[in-house]
Amino acid sequence: NLLEEKQRVEEELNQINNQSSLTNIPQKNLNQISLTLQENLPKIDFDKAMKVVDQKLDGFGQELGETIFFLENTHPMAGELCICRIKENLNNYTGTLRPLPVGITHSSSRNEFGILESLAKYVEVNREFADDIIKYSQEIIGGICKSLQTGSVIFITINKWNYLEPQDKVISWFLEKFWSHLIEKTYKTIQEKDLRQVKIIAIINAESKLSPKDRKLLLGNDSVTKIPLVKWAERDINKWLASYSSCLSQKGLSGSEIDFLARDIHSKTERG
Repeated sequence: NLLEEKQRVEEELNQINNQSSLTNIPQKNLNQISLTLQENLPKIDFDKAMKVVDQKLDGFGQELGETIFFLENTHPMAGELCICRIKENLNNYTGTLRPLPVGITHSSSRNEFGILESLAKYVEVNREFADDIIKYSQEIIGGICKSLQTGSVIFITINKWNYLEPQDKVISWFLEKFWSHLIEKTYKTIQEKDLRQVKIIAIINAESKLSPKDRKLLLGNDSVTKIPLVKWAERDINKWLASYSSCLSQKGLSGSEIDFLARDIHSKTERG
């Protein structure tokens, strides 16, 4: 995936051992560096995404804040990196972040039970209810809420959402049954324990695009906020190259060399 690809290109850049400035490198080699970078550079800018996230978090109430962030087509757009950024931001809001990553695989149940089975690993649940989706959900929700304290942030990340099927049924269940009951139970727990600044956040990570019908169903819920993933602008590529200047040349790239590479990469990647 692009996260691994980004790490690989960083390793390649760090291994470049040029003995002179790029100014002294033939144009043919300079073009080859440009080609290598544009093939491997994750074409993603998270500024717009993080602005949406921050606005949502800043709008949370004093007692409870809840939202579901929806990221679509994340595989070609390095969505994993954006999720990491969101997690880092949440760390700034609390000292009690509790990540609950949900991994849907080919070997796991690829329906509602797949989500519940994964979440059950993090809480104490009565396994005798594992075949009853209503009671199983209640057990898991109860286990999550049992751990809440002032400042708690529950961070549920459902990866490979596209593996779940049928999508319309899973979406309806997650929003109307699981999520609504989780928020209701959380609010009751806050009242009982007199808690403040509790946040319940989920991420739906769809590696490819949903059908228009399923996307409309998902975004029709008030709890869901879509996170925009957009390609890099030339200024973002310029900034990225400046960060790797010392890796590309012992003396570092000059401003004009960075500008040249940024324009070239941006042009060859369909202008972002």
